Amino acid sequence: MLNGKEITSAKSIQLEGENIQLAEKGKQIAVSLPGVTIGRQLKEGNILYSLINETDYREFKKVKDLLDEDSIEILKEVADMRRKENAVWGV
Repeated sequence: MLNGKEITSAKSIQLEGENIQLAEKGKQIAVSLPGVTIGRQLKEGNILYSLINETDYREFKKVKDLLDEDSIEILKEVADMRRKENAVWGV
């Protein structure tokens, strides 16, 4: 997701040539994004977010005391982006 819009699904994520399921904060990774060209749909340095649905967002909110500050901040950013199209998203 970029600026609240779904762009594509990640085909694969790699760290040092090995496929991974989860990228840790601060790691430089390679992501295969079908149909996306850097310089056209994306620019180097864009921040991409995983697309979560409203139901999952509400579940995360219920257990936010178990989440770290970075995860809570990301959830807020996702909600802000989604609420530009639907003011009550996730409420």
